[in-house]
Amino acid sequence: MELIGTANLFSLNERPTPGDKQVVSGIVLQTIGQIIHTTGIFQQLGEPSDEVMLQGQKNEIAGTSLKTAG
Repeated sequence: MELIGTANLFSLNERPTPGDKQVVSGIVLQTIGQIIHTTGIFQQLGEPSDEVMLQGQKNEIAGTSLKTAG
C-alpha cells in the first residue's frame, strides 16, 4: 500500500529528481522483502518438516536483508 501511494505521489511531479527515484526504488525493495519474509513465516507455520522449516527461515533472512537494503 505504501508503495502504491508513494509511486502515485511521485508521478504527480512533472520532473522527478534522482532522489525521488531512489526513494521509490527503496520502497520497492522493502515491499519485495516484506513479501518474501511473510512467505517464509507462512512456510514455517504450514508444515512442520525440517526441510520446510529451514527453507522458511532462509526466506525470512532473505526478506529481512532486502527490507534492510531498501
